[in-house]
Amino acid sequence: MTGEIKVKISTSGRGGQEVEQEFYAYTNDPKNRKVNLKVNANVESIVSIKPDRVHLWGNSGDKISETIKITPEKGYEFKILDIIAANGKEIEYKLEQNQNKSYSITVLNKKKDKGTYSDILFLKTDSKFKPALRINIFGNIK
Repeated sequence: MTGEIKVKISTSGRGGQEVEQEFYAYTNDPKNRKVNLKVNANVESIVSIKPDRVHLWGNSGDKISETIKITPEKGYEFKILDIIAANGKEIEYKLEQNQNKSYSITVLNKKKDKGTYSDILFLKTDSKFKPALRINIFGNIK
């Protein structure tokens, strides 16, 4: 008697890496009640985001900004359709499309007083492989 086993492995954030996952299958075979299965796979990279998170650290009153470069990998080209900040109170952002099909997002600190904050930029794309991207933002104003 044969059977079929289907498994799903989350590969989010693992582009360009090899993933390995172990599973157990339980059978009705008295000699092999529990079978250990191992899956190895190379995950293709769909997009390069550098840096992968934004740190806006500096002194109150200084201009504090960081630019992120987003480059779709060959064969996975996409357009960024929209950007929405989860909070948006402490940051300002500007999207620019570069000539080489990459994008730059400049994130600027707007917080005037001392303290820390975090935010998230959600990017909507026209990609069927990666319809949404997420960029974490951390601020520390002294």
